[in-house]
Amino acid sequence: MKNQKLIPIVFLILAALILVFAACSEKSLKGDLLAPKPPSIFWAQVPTDSLNHFNPNLHWFSTDQDGVVLDYQYTVLYAATVDSLIGSGSMDALLANFPAGFTWTIIHTDSA
Repeated sequence: MKNQKLIPIVFLILAALILVFAACSEKSLKGDLLAPKPPSIFWAQVPTDSLNHFNPNLHWFSTDQDGVVLDYQYTVLYAATVDSLIGSGSMDALLANFPAGFTWTIIHTDSA
C-alpha cells in the first residue's frame, strides 16, 4: 500500500527534474546577431503651457524593435542652461552642444 502512494510522487519528481534539465540546455543560437537598435520613445500627457504648471509629472511610453529595454535615463536642465546651450537660438545648436555623456533624441514632436 505504501509503495502505491509513492509512485505518483516519484513520477512527479522525475517529471520535474526532466523539465528542469531539458530547459537548461546550452544550445547555440543560429543566425547572425543583429546590431541593437534604440527604442522609440514618445511623450504623453505633457502640459502645453509651462507657465501654469509647476513641477509637472512627465509620462512617456516606448516601443522597442529588439524587444528588450534595459533602462531609461533623462536629464532635467534649467532654462538658463538651455539658453546658454542654444546660443544661436536654434535647436540644432542645442543638440550640437549637449553636455557630454548625455544624448537627446527627438522621436515625436507635436506642432500644436
